[in-house]
Amino acid sequence: MARRLIAGAAVSIALAMLALHSAKYKELNHYLAEYMSGMHYIEPNTTLLPIAFSRGGDTANGRSLSLRIDFVLNAAGYIATEKRVIDLGNYEASQTNHFPILFRPELNPAVNLYYAPLDIQTRELRAIPTEIAGYQRCPGRHIDYVLLWGVRDRDRDKAIPRLIFKQLHEAYDLIYTSPQHGLMQLYRRKDLNIES
Repeated sequence: MARRLIAGAAVSIALAMLALHSAKYKELNHYLAEYMSGMHYIEPNTTLLPIAFSRGGDTANGRSLSLRIDFVLNAAGYIATEKRVIDLGNYEASQTNHFPILFRPELNPAVNLYYAPLDIQTRELRAIPTEIAGYQRCPGRHIDYVLLWGVRDRDRDKAIPRLIFKQLHEAYDLIYTSPQHGLMQLYRRKDLNIES
């Protein structure tokens, strides 16, 4: 009798966990679709720099989507695969001896874009690339598209986002904002010349 009760409890717990995880994955897939919604504006054989202001993602009302994972950390990789672009946010290509694809040292965005905490006062751990303009000053380096995720009014007043938006305003055009919640913005370099 005890074995049957334990087995029944285990099955019930497993089914409850499956239901909870399925609901969360459905919600995350909805936001992932929003993240990727502007990829048809990105031309093949270009470069893309993804910048996420929100570590675990945010819902439309600002609630964190995930407390444990950064679900948009590698989301730009899907865009890179579909559109044949270079994902400058690919941290794996910035490492040595761990992964098969590596950036050349002089082009490595992890070194040359300079990453800083999102909020200098609170030392928030989310590192944001701050030298978009500086990266492009050297020959052979360019950032054709910048994809922003989790853009919130509350972030625009912080020093690092203000610096990023200043650089985007000077050298990029906003070409797309996701219609679902406005969490994704896509910028294209003003002097980008796409050859057919």
